Amino acid sequence: MSYAAVGATAAPDVLAYPPRGFRASATSWHIGSGEQRFEWCEENLLSWRMIDAAGFRLEHVEHSTEGGYAGAGATAFHTNTTTGEAVYAADGRGFITPGDVVTLLWGRTGKRRERHFRVVAVTRELNVVSVSLGTLDREPFVGEFLIGIEYRDDDTVWSRVIQVVAPGSSRMSRLLFPLVLLVLTRVRGRIARGLNPARVAHAREAVAEEDAEIRDAESGDSAPPSNPDASAH
Repeated sequence: MSYAAVGATAAPDVLAYPPRGFRASATSWHIGSGEQRFEWCEENLLSWRMIDAAGFRLEHVEHSTEGGYAGAGATAFHTNTTTGEAVYAADGRGFITPGDVVTLLWGRTGKRRERHFRVVAVTRELNVVSVSLGTLDREPFVGEFLIGIEYRDDDTVWSRVIQVVAPGSSRMSRLLFPLVLLVLTRVRGRIARGLNPARVAHAREAVAEEDAEIRDAESGDSAPPSNPDASAH
């Protein structure tokens, strides 16, 4: 991990008392009502669909082979209630497991940069599901994100994204940190809204189209443009 405060998002008072040198913020969003919506959101959260719907690209997942991440003792993390067995969504995507290393393409299409995270913890309880991701990169920021959903007593379903971040070690990262925080505010909102069914459906189509374009480019199936002057000799 690229930061020392691993598991910080698990602390109930982290928004009021973040680790020294870190800034903590959160965004919540009402994403529906009813048990079926909660179960649908749970599957799409744990199969990374919220990342697609937020406008990022899930480039690669390296699954943990050691039963999860255990870097700083159990008290530093959410309770992991998963069984350790491989679980898949209805579309065949594997569920997130602790210890997985994920590569995301971050930024606008055509100008995306890779960002690397480790799954610090996965929590699956009766009415709460969450995933904690910690940074592996050291610039331009370090820290942790918790992405969760909650089925409340009033039958509503809410998403919640908590970030606990600090600037990278370089002087440039420290100077640009206020701008980074503004960008991350938008990112939190996109992820919190990413479990909207319409967003997920649109993201699936976009990812499928992008995958097809990549496969065509790699296989050379794209036909070269015709040259109308080729026969004029």
